[in-house]
Amino acid sequence: MRNIYLFFSDFFSFTTNGVPNHLAEFNGSLPKPPTTAHVASLCNELQRTDQSTIDISFKYSIKIIPTTRRQDVLPQSLIDFRNAARTVITECIRLFRDDNLGSNPTCPISGEPITRDNCAVDHVAPVTFDRLLHKFTLISAINPLHVAVGSRNGTVAEFEDPELHAKWVAYHNANAKLILLSRTGHAQLSTERIDWSTIFRST
Repeated sequence: MRNIYLFFSDFFSFTTNGVPNHLAEFNGSLPKPPTTAHVASLCNELQRTDQSTIDISFKYSIKIIPTTRRQDVLPQSLIDFRNAARTVITECIRLFRDDNLGSNPTCPISGEPITRDNCAVDHVAPVTFDRLLHKFTLISAINPLHVAVGSRNGTVAEFEDPELHAKWVAYHNANAKLILLSRTGHAQLSTERIDWSTIFRST
């Protein structure tokens, strides 16, 4: 890996600041500009001479190591899709937080006072964020693996289709029920796994 990175003129900067979004061919030629779909995350990829790519970032590579603890690894395209969907509703979450902080709320889970420094916003179960997004995807006949996801500033995932962006915002705002929690209380919530494979097979 070090020998590959040595092809970059700013290799020593990489060793200090990380190596975001760079590609190198297996035949040792100089790296080409990043052109793959993983633009929404900081990742390292190798590009073969046939133009196919493989993600070699630690955070993705570690997920494919066989284990008895996790067998349901999500496709990276789905992770990017979910991240973009979260980005879209950031303003809605912020407005809800600001509107409710003024009433000196108490966390319903931990019982502690909620302040701007310790607050978190989540969706009220059973209509969780993933359930909302899953249902929206179903009724819109969307395959998340085929949705174009770009990036803002190289790190923030966002939908490239403005119509999809607007539709998801409208659906979320019409159906989501939000709750203000402390970070301690939020950490105690259980995480539900949604079976996305039904959408992959049907669209």
